[in-house]
Amino acid sequence: MTINTYDEIPYPSLVYTDTHPGRLATLATLFGIKPPPVATSLSTYPTASPLARRLAPQGQQPVINLRCEFINLSAIATVLLPHLNGENDSQALRSILKKLIKKPEFQQLKKRNLSTVLEKAMLEIAQGALLVA
Repeated sequence: MTINTYDEIPYPSLVYTDTHPGRLATLATLFGIKPPPVATSLSTYPTASPLARRLAPQGQQPVINLRCEFINLSAIATVLLPHLNGENDSQALRSILKKLIKKPEFQQLKKRNLSTVLEKAMLEIAQGALLVA
């Protein structure tokens, strides 16, 4: 018996077209299953998907969004995500950012406007389809 190198061994394709997100969405629609409502704008008390809120504090990257896509978030957005439970408004989220800048890894935030940092992070989260409508 001869030992082949990795490149010499043929492997079948592991792509399954039946599980493509577009195909699954079409089948779900045919069976009357509606996709979760995704917020396209920020509410006064934003709410992120429960799964994303749970995975973010564990350092889970990428995070799965409401469209079943994997997305990578900035460190600031990842820290804010668990706090988007529908109970914190922008003032409370700014307070969270104020506490965050005391950590050494976020010292660069001291030089920036916290409202701008928060707005940018929230836009990133919203565009990532992580907010529930």
